[in-house]
Amino acid sequence: MSNNSKVCEFCGIPFERKHNGQKFCNDSCRKKSKNERYSAKLASDPKFRAKRNDKSRAWRDGNRDHIKKYNALRFIDEPEIMRAAINASQKSHPERHAARKAVQFAIRTGKLARITTLSCAVCGTHPAANYHHHNGYDAAHKLDVIPLCTVCHGRAHWKE
Repeated sequence: MSNNSKVCEFCGIPFERKHNGQKFCNDSCRKKSKNERYSAKLASDPKFRAKRNDKSRAWRDGNRDHIKKYNALRFIDEPEIMRAAINASQKSHPERHAARKAVQFAIRTGKLARITTLSCAVCGTHPAANYHHHNGYDAAHKLDVIPLCTVCHGRAHWKE
């Protein structure tokens, strides 16, 4: 190895450095290393996860119009791809689809309140964004749901 040679900190392959501070053989190794460090911190530090969720919530709150436009235009050029993805999801998880349809019907008929009128059942401080099937999707629990905000809903699925 020459003076300018080093071993990549991610993949372990020797490479020629372009500058003194270079630790990785290419951009791909640098990004993968960064993602691994981020994932490890996310898994181990609950304060880091909460801070990230707060930043995400703040961004979403300030960019609602942008998000609506993005979601509306996401598959506008390829509606058949969107329909195929929805159909595949419904076929692979029919119990989930049936449970969600039952909740939608219960909202339309007045058995369940509209989600926009409720606050989160866990934190109570944020408005509810989704109904969560906390006991699963089987037929006996189709309407056994609780209203959760986006952050608490993500945490509920993170624990599962």
